[in-house]
Amino acid sequence: LFAPGDTIDDLGWYTRGGLGIPQGGRSHQENRVFQMLRSGGRHDDRDALVVFNGTLDEQEITLPPAHGLDWLLVMDTAWSSPTDGGVSVPADLGSLPTTLEVVPATSTVVLEPQSMQVLLSVAPATPR
Repeated sequence: LFAPGDTIDDLGWYTRGGLGIPQGGRSHQENRVFQMLRSGGRHDDRDALVVFNGTLDEQEITLPPAHGLDWLLVMDTAWSSPTDGGVSVPADLGSLPTTLEVVPATSTVVLEPQSMQVLLSVAPATPR
């Protein structure tokens, strides 16, 4: 489902390779590593990407193209604390810190076993 003028689904599910998961594919064992992308285009807001590794092994994941923007890594459950990623929860409630790791669009990231990462686009999504 596309919002008017948007180029990506409002909510999309992706494989570890950054490709859309086919209908019924989420129940397949190979998709225990997957991504959920929420477009910010409808709300003139940032895209949100949540990357899941439900396996017992470290996994490489290629991020989907989304709107072509780089990403900010805002949370990784492999961190012992949000401060490991430059997040000071009380200080950053109203805005994102400038110390967040920038992850290039469509790059490959490594997730620790049984972990997840939350990424936000570096700027609000402007559908092409």
